[in-house]
Amino acid sequence: MGIFNKNMNENTDGKYRVIGKVTKIINDADGSISLLRNTSFSLIKQSALDTMLSGFTNKDAQDAGIVIPDVSTTIAGPAVMILPIAIFI
Repeated sequence: MGIFNKNMNENTDGKYRVIGKVTKIINDADGSISLLRNTSFSLIKQSALDTMLSGFTNKDAQDAGIVIPDVSTTIAGPAVMILPIAIFI
């Protein structure tokens, strides 16, 4: 059975089988995979990006009862990046 619902928010939880192509392997802890690759944000220096994202950890938002988790733009190794070809439920 494939995923037919166009609303991906309803398909984020669960167990799936994925057939895909391995596009990158990071064996050591020094390497990382950027979650912003192939986007316009990848052109921004990491220091400027950290400054911009630090605004989301506003103390005023926490005082108002809004909890915003830490924003991470990279996945540290060891990691594997897979280009999904088919996803099965």
